[in-house]
Amino acid sequence: MTMYNITLGNHTYNVFIKLNKYTNKRTQIQLLDTEDGSPVTTATVNLPDEPMMEDEAAIKNYAENVGVLSFLRENDLILEVKRVVRSGYVNIPIVKLNLDRLKE
Repeated sequence: MTMYNITLGNHTYNVFIKLNKYTNKRTQIQLLDTEDGSPVTTATVNLPDEPMMEDEAAIKNYAENVGVLSFLRENDLILEVKRVVRSGYVNIPIVKLNLDRLKE
């Protein structure tokens, strides 16, 4: 299990990654605290009406999650931003995941 540091707002957290699936089988990325396993944040959002490949995910990089996209890039957890889609009042990056690195 690889451990990472992420700063969200005014707090820095030591986290590890847990991959899950939403009910529609899309990848969910959770960041969990290394000390007690409690959730720090979920890095993804589920956009069921947006077509995506199996190795793609929608990243929540707004509100309390500002900085998540940079964190994923800096740690080589994503390969590229494929496109950006609008959901409500926010833009959501759709990324190609580095699944090998995410599973470390």
